[in-house]
Amino acid sequence: MSASVEYTLDLRYGTELPVGLVKQIAGLGIDFDRDYTDYVGRLSQDNMLEELDWLINVTSRDPYHTRLFDNFYKLKILDYCFSNDIGVNAVTVDNDGMQKAISELCNRYNLRCNIQIKKAWKKSAAFRVLYNIKTAIYISTISFVVPRLLSKKKTHPDKPIMYVDTFVKALDFDEEGGFIDRYYDGMAKNMSSKFQADICYVPVLCAIKTPMDLKWIIEKSRKSDIRFLIMEEWLRMYDYLYALIASCFLPTNINKIPHWLGVDVSSIVKKELYKDICSPTLFRSILVYRFILRLKKSGVLVKQVVDWNENQIIDRSLNLAIRKYYPGVKIVGYQGYVVSDYYVSHSPADYEVTSGTIPDYIGVISPKLIGRKRKFSPEQKVVLAPAFRMKELLSYDRQKKEENNVVLLALPTHVNVCERIVNACFGLDDYSNLKFIIKQHPTITKEMLCSLIPHASDPKFEFTEESLYSFFPRAKLLISSDSSVCFEAIACGVHVVIMDSLSGISSNPVLGIFDNSYWDICYDSECLKTILDNERNGLEVNIDEILTPVTKKSVEIFLECTT
Repeated sequence: MSASVEYTLDLRYGTELPVGLVKQIAGLGIDFDRDYTDYVGRLSQDNMLEELDWLINVTSRDPYHTRLFDNFYKLKILDYCFSNDIGVNAVTVDNDGMQKAISELCNRYNLRCNIQIKKAWKKSAAFRVLYNIKTAIYISTISFVVPRLLSKKKTHPDKPIMYVDTFVKALDFDEEGGFIDRYYDGMAKNMSSKFQADICYVPVLCAIKTPMDLKWIIEKSRKSDIRFLIMEEWLRMYDYLYALIASCFLPTNINKIPHWLGVDVSSIVKKELYKDICSPTLFRSILVYRFILRLKKSGVLVKQVVDWNENQIIDRSLNLAIRKYYPGVKIVGYQGYVVSDYYVSHSPADYEVTSGTIPDYIGVISPKLIGRKRKFSPEQKVVLAPAFRMKELLSYDRQKKEENNVVLLALPTHVNVCERIVNACFGLDDYSNLKFIIKQHPTITKEMLCSLIPHASDPKFEFTEESLYSFFPRAKLLISSDSSVCFEAIACGVHVVIMDSLSGISSNPVLGIFDNSYWDICYDSECLKTILDNERNGLEVNIDEILTPVTKKSVEIFLECTT
């Protein structure tokens, strides 16, 4: 087979593909998530995984915790190009495994392709492992020592608890113990008394960099009106040693590597396994497993569990441990967000259900999401749950309309996507009547954004710290990427433009939820001009049909499923 020279592709992680090629392969990702899910199932079956083996990252299907998803999709792109006479004359990759796999694909199609390796990680694999071990020892030291230096000791629940899994940062507490609930806002307030007496928040602590961060959280949680169980107060030194040793050896339990697209990908998978040796994700997940054991041995009774569920490794750990040490206790996995099908791990697979890593019920905030959660496991129990994080959307006044001359730029965390959104708007010269307002992601400051994206400093852009809801009545468009803000904007009657990914599979968070007349996929300024020239106002959305309200009744129904 011969192919004309057309594309030089950079397939390293995070790099962008040519727009022309992305448009050509737009439908390629439709079946990829199922193929990838099936592959992980074969990998798990071939290696007869059980219990803690399911905490190894390559089994998770999480696109942000393993590069398998990205690498396998790019191999699928090349296979598509080669089989459809789309010329590729040169490829750049960032690991030896991809080079070997692409060489095998080229040989299959009798093609020549220059394959160049440019590794982003300059340190050796051994250095990464040593760094992981050093990090684990540091975490263990402060987590073990700090709680034992505090004068007041942990409280021991004397009645069965409702275990509520959540995430907490030091900034979530004020001086007096006041707590900002970013995950279940309104749940406790709308509970009946029988549930209020049992609720107990059990947080995964985020962004703990110093002993003082941990000290602050423990002290303020003890002052809070909400009852907290802090894992670090319960673990013993043996638990940290167990997690350290187990996280070093668990990745070695995977030895049999199935082919992908008929080519040998063992080098790619083994690289991911090596990166997982004593990784922070694996180490902390094992600690969660040991924490549940400590609760059991201490006589703490658990009557029901609410898991903030993203089907990540740490969720698996919680579910596996509850099933082992508290058999019969029901678990509901609350998914209080809207993301695209790109997050393939958020939809359970049959083999995950069988392994015990999935909650008994998955709670979703919209009936439109039920089908997604049954995509790979048709019998999965899915229930409607209150939209705790979208209370502002539920109370939004959709009757209030003003002159729509605002284009909102809701920027994500990925700088390359931010740059494409900003540059696309910067290239719009004939729309002086419009105001372009930037709302950057909380993890990126205005100064950082302007230093990385020079056009963001242009006077045509305004930055805001206000809620986007204050701009929705006069918004003509909202431009973003894979974010729940796309869902919120359409629900408030604002047309949405999704800046599609150029670095991998398309990610559209509102696909299948709203008709495509409510949103557009875009790549550059030319796309935006076409959209702006077509009047897209007057969207009518019945929020009651797409979102579950936060009421006493809805909270009661949601929690009753685990009793």
